[in-house]
Amino acid sequence: MKLRLIVGALVSVVSLLAGSGAALAVHNTQEFLLNSVEGTEKTTVIAVGVFNGVGKDVVISDQFNEGSNGRFTFVSRDKFVFDEGRLFVRVEGAGRTTFNEETCAGRGSGRASYRITGGTGVFRGARGAGTATFDFAFVGEKVGGECAEEGGSGVFFAELKGTLRLQAAMAG
Repeated sequence: MKLRLIVGALVSVVSLLAGSGAALAVHNTQEFLLNSVEGTEKTTVIAVGVFNGVGKDVVISDQFNEGSNGRFTFVSRDKFVFDEGRLFVRVEGAGRTTFNEETCAGRGSGRASYRITGGTGVFRGARGAGTATFDFAFVGEKVGGECAEEGGSGVFFAELKGTLRLQAAMAG
């Protein structure tokens, strides 16, 4: 009986908010999984958490700085495009890559932090932040005994874990 009263009260509050056109904030754990295969123009984004969906990652701008011993840093501004809208994401991180000149094969990994800076559609006013890990591997082609700059194939996988805060407008 007590549970029924609590549920009834909750339904009444939600109904009042919906009738008044108020905005509810939804803030919880969010995970984004990114995957791409070299040779394709698309990086798939799978969202699980506050929002669940499948979309694509579009790089708006990126800055890559190569250091010594295979180390690198980067800053990237991306938009995650879903049917429901776009999320704007800033990622800053570092990693390391190794490359074998004999086989033209390499791999790398790293860590990053990310910040969700806004969005469109259902993501208007979105905010969030978290951490990311990423891994990639690639195999180049040998041309004339040398590793070619172009060609070959590779894969990339990233996992972003953090929070997502959405302003869910309730129409009245």
